[in-house]
This record gives sequence, C-alpha cells and structure tokens, in this order.
Amino acid sequence: MAVRPPLLRPVSQSANLTSFFLGLLYGLENLPRAFVVTIIAYDVLRLMGNEAMASFLLALVAIASLLVTLNAGKLIRMMTRKWVFTLAVAALAAAGLLTMSQDPILFSLGLFCRNAGAGLTLVILSLYVLDFVPTEDLAQAESRRLVFAGGVWMVGPPLGVYVWHTFGPTVAYALTVPAAVLLLAVFWALRLREADNVNPEPTRQSVNTVAVLRHYFQDSNLTIAYLIAVTRSVYFVAVFTYVPMYIVGAGLDEALGGYFISASTLSLFVGPFLTRFVPRIGVRRLIMGAFVFAAFCLIVAGSLTREQAWLVVGLILLSTLSATVLDVVGNLPFMRLVQPEERTAMSVVFYTWRDVSFALTPLFGGVIIALGGIESIFVALGAVFCLMTGLTFALPRIVMSNDARPAV
Repeated sequence: MAVRPPLLRPVSQSANLTSFFLGLLYGLENLPRAFVVTIIAYDVLRLMGNEAMASFLLALVAIASLLVTLNAGKLIRMMTRKWVFTLAVAALAAAGLLTMSQDPILFSLGLFCRNAGAGLTLVILSLYVLDFVPTEDLAQAESRRLVFAGGVWMVGPPLGVYVWHTFGPTVAYALTVPAAVLLLAVFWALRLREADNVNPEPTRQSVNTVAVLRHYFQDSNLTIAYLIAVTRSVYFVAVFTYVPMYIVGAGLDEALGGYFISASTLSLFVGPFLTRFVPRIGVRRLIMGAFVFAAFCLIVAGSLTREQAWLVVGLILLSTLSATVLDVVGNLPFMRLVQPEERTAMSVVFYTWRDVSFALTPLFGGVIIALGGIESIFVALGAVFCLMTGLTFALPRIVMSNDARPAV
C-alpha cells in the first residue's frame, strides 16, 4: 500500500485504495488548471491581438516547459519524488500570482510555471501508479483517475469564465493559488511512500538525458505508444484553445467556450463502464476505433462554414467521445510495455507528451491558421488521427491482450 498511517486510519492494504487516492490527487492537480483554461485562451488572444500570434506565444512557453520535464529524472535524483512534487505545486501557485498581473511578460512567465508544474506533477503521480498499481488493474486506475478529473473539468471552466466576467481576471487567476495549496496539503497528508526498488534519499548520480531519449525511441513500440499519447493530448490542446477562439470569431457568446469544455468532459464519467469493454474488444481495437470516429467528426466540422457554427461545435463535442476512449486506454500501451527497472527513466520521456503537445499544437496551429483559417485546424487534426489509426495497428497483439479488469 502506498499510503502510510497514522494520518489515514484505517488504511486498507489493497491496490484499489491506492488507485483511489492517486486518482484524488490527479483530480486536485487538474483543479488550478481547469479553472483558468478557457480564460487563458481569451486573455492570450487579447494580449497578442490575433489567433496566429497567440498560438506562437503558447508554443514558446510549452517548449521552455518541455526542457523542465525532460530533466525531471535529474530533479528526482537530486530532491526525491515528494520534493519535486512540492516544487511543481509551488510553480502552479506561482502561475496564479503571475498571470493575475495581466502584464504580457509576467503573464507569459506564469504560463511557463503552469506548464512546467503540470508536467512535473504528471510524471510523479504516474510513477506512483506504475509502482503501486498491478498491471491488471491499470485500466481501472486510469478510469478512476478520469472520473476525478471529469468532475473538475466539468465545473472548473464555466466557473472560471463566470468569475472572470463578474469579478475580473485578477480574482479568477488568484483563486488558483488556494487550489494549489489544497493539492499540496492532501499530498503530504497521504504520506505516500516510495516503492521498494526506489531510493528514498537524494543522490548525485548523473542522468544522461540524450541517452535516455535515444534508448526510448529506439523501441518502435514505445515510440508508437508515445505518439498515441501525444496525439490525444494535441486533440485536447487544440479543442480547449481553438474552439473558444472559434466561438468568439463566429460571433457566439464567450460563455459558450466554458460550457463547451465543461460538456466535453461529461463523457469522462463513462470511463469506469468503458473498461468493461476492454477485455472483449481489446486495447488496440478501441484506440483505432476512437481515432477513426474522431477523424470523421473533425474533418466534417472543419469543412463547414461559420454560418454553421453551432453544427461545428456540436460535431467537435461529439468527437470528445473518442477522446474519452483514448484517455481511458491511451496510456496502457506504454504501461504494459515499459520494463520495471526502467520506469523512472522511460516515464520521464513518455510523460513529456503533455509538453510536446502544448508546443506542437500552437506552433503548427499558428501556421495552419495563417494559411487556411481556424477551421483548417480541425481538418488537419482529423488527418493526423487517420495516420495514427495505421500506426496503432502495428502494436504487438500479445502486449495489448485483453487482461484488464472492469472498474468498480
């Protein structure tokens, strides 16, 4: 059991309770980000003047935070996991203080702290999952994680837009600070221990980041697993960034952006029921089917005009059903392929998918918007999903065997 008494008594020795607490932490980690996700899109657009320049700013911030995540292994060896997590949450709190200033430079620095903190917390929590949740329970743990996240993302974005409209951006961003403090308090209250094969003390052992990257991407299956995660995250970055911008450009109510993101997370609550189909259908088929359906919705949506804006928003909302499938099973290929003795090093690489997607999406998005308008973003994303369908088929069937347990 990863959670130690006496702060939580009585404590079961089951992996089921461990995954519950890790899911709770994941939900709390999403809280300070979900609250401001929509208003960040609006404020970046206002500060930069147009969608293309806003995209380039977001790309630069993501590239800078990617360097932090890639060095997570070094930080863990120097500080241990719990202190790296503490540093990451402090960055999330600092992000709230910096973005509330509305100064372009401080706002950009706040976005960097937000991305870097989120990347580090994801690495740490994922390592705890790999250490303490058995392989056959991973689908259950992932679905439970999404239930906690779904609750946060259902309430956070529209509430953030409401506070932003009613009390101003300063109050909206300031509220992310106590949310970060709550996350840190719960983390330390749980007293998560290290796995038996993890050194709980700091060490000065050097880490060759380039060698780790080379070793990871020499494995074609791990590379495909990484691309699945990146593509899924690119989808969410694109939807959460460009749909609110599209709504404003189409002349619809700004509040619709928050409601859209909230509605798009409702399907996360079906995650525990979706895991019941994993043993029957298989991980690989579920991922391929999700890519195909989302590609259809996105390509059709991107082909419509702004006079059909409501239909565009509806089709993109429909595509979030596929995104839910990818959220539940998208990380399973990596979790089943990675060797126990390589978890820390390989996880540092794999979980850069968030930072890479945060960089690639606005970088290419800015170019695509400049060439073909914001609607072309959805068509391009659909084309990428078609490509990923073929790559997913190359995953080994024996690793993607149907051995996941239904969620409770």
